[in-house]
Amino acid sequence: MIDLCQWRARIGSWNCSRHWRQPNACTSTGNTYCGTGRASAGNTTQVKTPRLVLSIFCLLILLFISGDVELNPGPTLTDKPTKDELIELLSSSKFTAGTWEQFVCCLPNMTQDIIIGIKERGSIEDTMSAVAQHCLDNNPDITWSIIMMSLLNANEHILAQQILTDSNKKGVQINATKTVQTTLRAHYSCLFDATKHCLESVTVEFFSKGLISRDVKSSPSFDKIENEFVASLSLYKEDMTKLEDKCCNFVHCLAKAGGPAKDAAIALAEDWEREVLNKHSLKWSLKIDTETSTDLSLLSEIPLSSDDEVPQKMQYLFNDFVSLMGYIRNYYKKYKVKKIAGFLADYFEDCLTEEPLTNCKDFNSLLHLVKPYYSFLNFDLIENLTKKFPLSKELQLKLNKYVQQLKQFKNQLHYNK
Repeated sequence: MIDLCQWRARIGSWNCSRHWRQPNACTSTGNTYCGTGRASAGNTTQVKTPRLVLSIFCLLILLFISGDVELNPGPTLTDKPTKDELIELLSSSKFTAGTWEQFVCCLPNMTQDIIIGIKERGSIEDTMSAVAQHCLDNNPDITWSIIMMSLLNANEHILAQQILTDSNKKGVQINATKTVQTTLRAHYSCLFDATKHCLESVTVEFFSKGLISRDVKSSPSFDKIENEFVASLSLYKEDMTKLEDKCCNFVHCLAKAGGPAKDAAIALAEDWEREVLNKHSLKWSLKIDTETSTDLSLLSEIPLSSDDEVPQKMQYLFNDFVSLMGYIRNYYKKYKVKKIAGFLADYFEDCLTEEPLTNCKDFNSLLHLVKPYYSFLNFDLIENLTKKFPLSKELQLKLNKYVQQLKQFKNQLHYNK
């Protein structure tokens, strides 16, 4: 028993000339011959049929010798080629035994006279296009299997083998793991910075979802997490549904940390969805739920009863806060981080963290450091920040609307007391 690679090697080294004699050059004895030694017109059926039968017989013998052969991951040989695929094949520079015209003469219902007639009507590019169209029109049942046999008849063994090994033809299982990997690598810097201050909580989430091993959990770093995730992608090359679930779990684990990690997760999810759609026509849904749990210490200060509308209004207010902060984070990319950090450092009398705010590389990291000092119920810090660093008119209207809703909500709480 041999494997698929050995079987393909046998085909690649198959010298058809051992099985029949072909003329060395075109001759003319009342019949017109192509460079492959194939008679045109009257002798077409007589010559092609024995060759085709012999080719199929030899292929069956090889399959019998090889034993069990794994499924071919290349093109489906029963598929019909398109005109563009035929033109690409004819324009290939990989014809080694002859020319593309000699190969065409081996196709059913195609002769040298047909090619000459087409060539007289246009350029070489137009000729190939017209020949491809003529072949499809006169061979409605043509498949890649017939093309492969015709290549073997023309002694074009390299191209015949390429058809068997080409994994990018129609009918092949789409593999998006490479796209997932390259997109993740493009976000590496942002994800690395966003997880600096929440690495422990993120690691727990990844471990609970089975995305990392216990060894990585014991000594976590984002580099280890990313490497182990990428290494596991090879397990899902043939199952795009499981690959989507894997990526969905990845971004959701990041998002649960909130703050910059959540923003980075949302950005990664959006890019993954866009890239696999553009490159593989796969429509993924990696949507991250914006309704995360709120700080229980804040909720404990609010008198609630089971029959009032406060909990529902509070949830609406929180959703509006998350949406608004997303717009602000995106808009503030136009400002220099050090200027904003300098303002926040002056805003607080005491030093907030051991690391100076001005060391932050981006606005998301800066907001993460001051996160304990603002929330959807305590919005003063963000209001003062937007006064120093103005928003666009449209975004300012959104902020004013939220501030008004927040005041109304607090007034209602005070009235209920």
